[in-house]
Amino acid sequence: MDEKKPRRIYSSFLIRYWRFLNDQRIEQSYFEIEHIQSGERRRVKNLADARTWMEEAVDTKPPASSDED
Repeated sequence: MDEKKPRRIYSSFLIRYWRFLNDQRIEQSYFEIEHIQSGERRRVKNLADARTWMEEAVDTKPPASSDED
């Protein structure tokens, strides 16, 4: 592998967006993110938190494949 060439790592995520009214009729929402390769899931309140979790998942879980061409 050429050490100067950037390494691309592939990981898949499924993002579900939930929006509902609570008992006080106040709208609430959250995102549920699933890392396909590991099956791990996380619920977060915003996309910024989703991105943080996805980046952590990619850094700590083995990739599905890496592109080394």
